[in-house]
Amino acid sequence: MFLANCKNAWIRESTDSVHFKAHDCIITGNTNMAAFFGSGPAAGVGPSSTDFLILTNVRTEGKIEIEMDQSKRNYLQLVAGSFGADLKAGLFK
Repeated sequence: MFLANCKNAWIRESTDSVHFKAHDCIITGNTNMAAFFGSGPAAGVGPSSTDFLILTNVRTEGKIEIEMDQSKRNYLQLVAGSFGADLKAGLFK
């Protein structure tokens, strides 16, 4: 899995106490790693703490390159040999 080039990689309720685990993936190029959502007191307020995320083997630095040539077998997947391609992250992998 990869989450790249978004405003917020992860959005959570401001009153939520749930923890989430992510492993063997890429989360890079996002404006904020996490932000609040909902009707609680911190709703709509900028980035939130990431203490609710448990990350294992998550790459957070690098540029995602997606194959946009429809004639290629790996269309809409990470470009072969590019950052993160070894994780086999993509839409259908």
